[in-house]
Amino acid sequence: MLFPLEAGQSGTRADVRSANAAATFDEVDGLRRLAARIARSTRRLVILVVGLAIVVLGLVLVPAPGPGWAVVFGGLALLSTEFAWAARLLNWTKRKVGRANAWIAFKLKPITVPLLRWLPWRRNRPDPAALLTVHDDREFTQDADRKAG
Repeated sequence: MLFPLEAGQSGTRADVRSANAAATFDEVDGLRRLAARIARSTRRLVILVVGLAIVVLGLVLVPAPGPGWAVVFGGLALLSTEFAWAARLLNWTKRKVGRANAWIAFKLKPITVPLLRWLPWRRNRPDPAALLTVHDDREFTQDADRKAG
């Protein structure tokens, strides 16, 4: 692309070539930035479509026997690689699932611990109550006092 000479510039071929080279470099740099932006947008769009498809498939599989929720969480994990809202939703879900697991373990502990303690296959195995207990310093001392006494 040829640029007209501005006031005060000489009309030598070297000046015209350097102006054209600078313009060509700017055009190539602009095209590279445009190509990178298109690639980034395309990647985000593909991740959005595939991630949403996986989440919808997982939600369809939830009532059926199988890994429905695992598929939903996998789709959220894929979406969270590109989208902040999906990362926040995935972290919220992880917290809720962790709390639900702790609640279930707390509710089942009175049933499972006595059962596991007296099963015949349990010989020479650690105490199941110790495995299900959340330990902090106070509980360690209480457990040690109970076992010693």
